[in-house]
Amino acid sequence: MSADVSGSGGSKDHFYCFKTLVGHSRAVSSVKFSQDGDKLASASADKTVCIWSHAIPNPVHTFVGHAYGVNDVTWHPNSIYLCSASDDNTLRFWDVEKQISVRTLEGHTNFVFCCAFNAPGNLLASGSFDETLRLWDVRTARSIREIPAHSDPLTSVSFSSEGDGRWISTSSLDGLVRVWDSRTGRCLRTLTPKDGGSPATFARFSPNSRYILANSLDGRIRLWNIESNRVIRTLSGHHQNRHYCLTSAFYIEGNTTWAATGSEDGAVCLYDLNVRGRVQRILPGSSGVSSANAGNANNSFNNSASRSNSANNIVLSNSNNSNPGTYNNGNNDVSIGLTNDNNQMNSGSNNGNNNSNIGHCDAVLCVDAFPGEMILATGGHEKDRSIKIWGRPFFREESGQLASERATEDEGEMSGGGGADKCLLDEEREGRGEGSGEESMVMDLDGVSIGE
Repeated sequence: MSADVSGSGGSKDHFYCFKTLVGHSRAVSSVKFSQDGDKLASASADKTVCIWSHAIPNPVHTFVGHAYGVNDVTWHPNSIYLCSASDDNTLRFWDVEKQISVRTLEGHTNFVFCCAFNAPGNLLASGSFDETLRLWDVRTARSIREIPAHSDPLTSVSFSSEGDGRWISTSSLDGLVRVWDSRTGRCLRTLTPKDGGSPATFARFSPNSRYILANSLDGRIRLWNIESNRVIRTLSGHHQNRHYCLTSAFYIEGNTTWAATGSEDGAVCLYDLNVRGRVQRILPGSSGVSSANAGNANNSFNNSASRSNSANNIVLSNSNNSNPGTYNNGNNDVSIGLTNDNNQMNSGSNNGNNNSNIGHCDAVLCVDAFPGEMILATGGHEKDRSIKIWGRPFFREESGQLASERATEDEGEMSGGGGADKCLLDEEREGRGEGSGEESMVMDLDGVSIGE
C-alpha cells in the first residue's frame, strides 16, 4: 500500500492525507493494517467490518453479521482471517479471501470491547465490559481461560511480539494497566501512575515488548518501562482525551520511534519518543501541518468541529435510551462504548469530507501504522465517519523543546507488592533464556530504539 505523495506540494516535512476512504455510516472505532501490508480493516458502530485495498477508495468487501456496533478488529498473522469484537457480546472470525463468517465466539456476558491475536496466531485474547480477559483457542474457537482481570470494563488487550508472544497487556477503566502470562493466567505486573488512577483507555506493547504505551482520560499518554515499573515518558499538551477511548500506535521512521494518537478535536498527533518535546500535530480539517510550530492543542483551532457530551456521546447501552449511556468515574461522565442503531444520536454531517483529502472534522478515535512504511491510518467519530491515510515523502531531523509540550518523568507504583511482581517477571525472562547478562532497559529513551 505504498503511495507517492511527493506531488502534494508544500513542505517536505508535512504529513499529508493522500487518501480518504468512505464507506461506514457511523463512527469508525478501529482501523488495522494487515501484516502483509496489502489490506486495511475497519470496524464501526454501524455493525460492519470493512476491508479496503490501496487501489480503490471504496471497501472491497463489507462483512455483516453482528447485531450491534463493532468495537475492535484484529488481523490474524496470516492476513487471511480477521476477528471482530462487538456490543452484541460476541466475537466473530471472518475469512477475508472467501468473504464469509467462519465462527462466532460466545462466552462474554457484556459488550466485547477489544481483541488481539498472539504472534503465532494460535491464541486470541478478548476484553469485555464484564471485566474479564478471555483466551480462546483459535483452532477450536473455544474459550480456554477466563481471568477476572479488572474491577471495571476492559478497554484494550495486546500481546507481546517478542518470542512466542506469551505476555498480554490489559487496560481498564479502573485506571490500571496489567501484564499477564497467557500460559498460567498469572498477573506479572500492575502499572499504576503515582498521581492517581484516571481511567486507562488503551495500552499496547512496544515492538520489542520492553515497554507499554498507555492512554488515559486525564489527557496523558504514558510510556512504561515494564521491567523497572516506571513511567519514562509522559506525553501531553497537544492531543485532547477526556471523553473517548482513543487508541495509539508505534510509528517507526528510520531510527526514530513515534507515538501516534488521535485527538478529540480532530487532530492527529505524533510524539517523538527519542527526543523530548518534539511533536507533530496534523490539523483537524486540513491537509497537514509541520512539526516546527504545532502550537498548544488546548488553545488552537477554536473553529474546529465541536461536540457536547449530551449530543454526540458514543453510548454503551443496547436499550432504547434517548440519553446516551456513560461511565461515571466519580468526576464527570465519560463515554467509552459503541452504539447500536436503537440509540439515536446527532450524527452530524461529513459533507465535503468524502472526496477531499483533508483532515477529520470530528474526534479521531483510532490510529494504526503501516508495517515498515511512513504511513498512518486514522478513523473518525460520528460527524466524520471517514478513514484517512496519511504519509510524507521525506523526513528531516529537527529537535527542540516546544513551549506547550509537557514531557515529564514520574514513577509508577506497584499494586499488591512490588517485590513479588518483580520476581515473577524475572522468572519469565529467565525461562526464555534472558538472564541478567543481557543489556538492561534504560530509563531514558534518548538514542534508544524501541523497534526491533
